[in-house]
Amino acid sequence: MPSSAPARLLGALLSAGLLVAVAGPAAHAEREVVRDASRDAVSFDLEASDATGQEVVVPARGDATTDITRVVVDHRADALRVVVHVRSLRDAHIDRTFVALRSKQRLWGVMVGRSGRETFTSLTRGHRETPRQCGGLISEVNPAADRLTITVPTVCIEDPRWVRVGVARLTGRVPGGSGTEDDLVLAWDEAGVTGYEDDSVEVRGPKVHRG
Repeated sequence: MPSSAPARLLGALLSAGLLVAVAGPAAHAEREVVRDASRDAVSFDLEASDATGQEVVVPARGDATTDITRVVVDHRADALRVVVHVRSLRDAHIDRTFVALRSKQRLWGVMVGRSGRETFTSLTRGHRETPRQCGGLISEVNPAADRLTITVPTVCIEDPRWVRVGVARLTGRVPGGSGTEDDLVLAWDEAGVTGYEDDSVEVRGPKVHRG
């Protein structure tokens, strides 16, 4: 297995396969909007990354499916809602949205995987990414509006007084629509970051207090 981070990402995604009641509005829910530059997605040069042992990326300005434009966070009394706006939410061979949640108590992670019309959502706790069960964890995909809506019941994340949020997208496509996974082109975009820093999701946003 190549030691570069993009290759590790690809291997983890392929080995995972496909894996990856909306709460009503609450009064005084605090909202935060994070805007991201348009056309700032990058793609990994896997060959160069393998050769150099570090991530090598090139601009992927035409990759509208990966390109996050805006993230809206609503921290309600009973649920945290994160809406991820994408420049053009089309189908991709691999489609993953990662949400990192930092509370006073600990770090949480949500991963949303899309495959055709199916959506898979998972919750993890801590830096070791221990899987957690969460009734009411929902992801809704609206391709017509180019957005994904992720709803996390606050009880599932220990009812925090505030959270800070980070969001990134990773997609993979096969050029020309044919070939094998060896031909996959992986693309990445992180909200609030222009260009590329690394392949981890940082919690960069301000504290969003519970309504």
